[in-house]
Amino acid sequence: MKRIFIIAIISFNILLANKDEKIFSQALLNLLISEILIIFESIRIISYISTVFKCMAYFHLYIYFFKKVNFTSRNKEKIIEKEKGLYNKFSKLEFEKQLFYMKLKNERLLNLAQRDELTQAYNKRTILDIIEKSIKSRKRFSVLMYDIDNFKKINDVYGHITGDKAIKNLAQISKRSIRDVDSLGRYGGDEFIIVLPDISHKGAIHVAERLRDNVSCDSIPRFTVSIGIASYPNDGKTGDELIEIADKGLYMSKEKGKNALSHGRIM
Repeated sequence: MKRIFIIAIISFNILLANKDEKIFSQALLNLLISEILIIFESIRIISYISTVFKCMAYFHLYIYFFKKVNFTSRNKEKIIEKEKGLYNKFSKLEFEKQLFYMKLKNERLLNLAQRDELTQAYNKRTILDIIEKSIKSRKRFSVLMYDIDNFKKINDVYGHITGDKAIKNLAQISKRSIRDVDSLGRYGGDEFIIVLPDISHKGAIHVAERLRDNVSCDSIPRFTVSIGIASYPNDGKTGDELIEIADKGLYMSKEKGKNALSHGRIM
């Protein structure tokens, strides 16, 4: 009765065994044959055969569990490697993300350091640096220096808030009147400087006239500008010399009656 119960259990497990696990199924089958043969253990040869099948069953079980352990170990290693790969990928993405935000923050800080808060034009220090760099390149360029005519009257009549709006409006009109390669800077108050790379004195006159016309037509409240022109290297070899000539030209434009442009070459 006990033997029949064991045989039934083994048979049941054979039926439930995964078809892909051939070694395990073979082990159970060998064990089943062994148990069946033991019924005839009175016959010596059959007893030997039963022992052989039992040994084979144990051998297959050993192979099965050995492979199972190795397979599980390899799976763990693969899972660990996969997790490491995902972690490294995540770490790389996180690093690139942080690097991007750091660069963006640095660009914003640099922008704050270089730009005038009201007009977003370059500040005085930066525009003067651009002039010095342009001189070091030893390539021709021109400088326009200009301001709003009767700006004090705008402040007195309309107030300082309107005065700030006029300055901001002038910066916007100036940006529309020049090329992308040109540089606009706020020199101070309502006074601006434009650096025109690879533009001669004659070309600078055309740009200055376009700027003067645009300001006369588009400014709010309505105002005009006076402009002084200087060109490198004919009008000066240093930044100070160019600024001095452009400033003298601005003064001459005021003397002409304003809304004008002048070349303030030193005689």
